[in-house]
Amino acid sequence: ETFPFLYPLVMHEPDPVPRNYGYGDEPVVFAFLDRVGAKRRVGAFICYEILFPYVAADLVRSGAELLATVSNDQHLHDRARWMTAAHGRIRAIETRRSVARVNTVGYSMFSDAWGRLTHVAPLDVAGSWLQPMQVHTGTTLYVRWGDWLPVACAAAVLGLLLAAAAGALRRHRLAAVPD
Repeated sequence: ETFPFLYPLVMHEPDPVPRNYGYGDEPVVFAFLDRVGAKRRVGAFICYEILFPYVAADLVRSGAELLATVSNDQHLHDRARWMTAAHGRIRAIETRRSVARVNTVGYSMFSDAWGRLTHVAPLDVAGSWLQPMQVHTGTTLYVRWGDWLPVACAAAVLGLLLAAAAGALRRHRLAAVPD
């Protein structure tokens, strides 16, 4: 990352494997049948995508009733592992969808649509768990409107700064006018 021009010298693949994957054009929601035969739709994140709220909103707008994320946090220290896991809880709150997080070495967990943890697997312990998950279909303000609140707050702060600067300039000009 620091010296990308050195990659060709040190990262040489003698016989590159052909790749047939790339970026998608739209969110993909998978359908499956639950234990009672009801069709359920799950939106899947891969690894670091859980940090981006618009990805979760796009999945929900595409019909996801549940969210799932798979990751490998091998390269992260404990605090960073917990931070990426916590984003799953935040995505649950933003979208009102239950989230299942599966991780090879970090925190695997289930959270309900309000971000409450319903199960956390022990750190660095192999295993599998079954956990009932609540299914929700409504939408939140964030899913409907997206990032309007931070944009509105930024616009309000900018407007206040401009108004304060204009007031200071006017006071300065009035003070500079001789009597």
